[in-house]
Amino acid sequence: SIDSFGCQDTAIIIVEPIHNPCVCNVLNSTAPVIPIAPFGLSGSINATTVIPPGNYYMANNVTFDITGGTVITLSNCVIFIDALKSMYVNPGVTLVLDHCHLFCCNPDMWQGITLLTGTTSGPGQGQIKLINNTMIEDAIVAINVPNPVTPPVGYTPGSGPATSLIINADGAIFNKNLTGILVSNYYDPMAPVVSGGVYAYPETLYACYPFSIVNTVF
Repeated sequence: SIDSFGCQDTAIIIVEPIHNPCVCNVLNSTAPVIPIAPFGLSGSINATTVIPPGNYYMANNVTFDITGGTVITLSNCVIFIDALKSMYVNPGVTLVLDHCHLFCCNPDMWQGITLLTGTTSGPGQGQIKLINNTMIEDAIVAINVPNPVTPPVGYTPGSGPATSLIINADGAIFNKNLTGILVSNYYDPMAPVVSGGVYAYPETLYACYPFSIVNTVF
């Protein structure tokens, strides 16, 4: 309608946003429809621990331990991780994540996966392999590698075996992480060699970094 001043009436509409907290969905279409199971409730997982494909909730820090074998593989696992919790890969252990999904619930974040370092004479380095569209989300640092050393089998670009890689990511996805991969203070404990009559370390002669990240999205 038109008022006495010739102006059209106006209406005030108040829009109030309603906070809709995240409803986390841990259903995995590739896994059997089973209840959500606790993950690493004891705080330690080793190669003898049976972890079938499925949906899991991790409420505490979990360490992947070398007891029972050096390779621990998780396949087709969806793991909802509580806020600020961490995964640790002990020296000498290779954690293989095959088509897995690790995440927290927005706006919370979990700490991520830390690859621990031992000694060069013993189990030297925790390692990780990410394959088949494994996705890591919502981590402060998705993969943290503090003070790494070269694994027992040396790595030379183009010829080194995959077992010597500290990080081997092929077809992985890093999504909504503050930092995807953090490698700090990398040290390659190789014996010096002579080149042209001058002592030099191999890392000065070629780039000897045992990290392979291909077909991967950040």
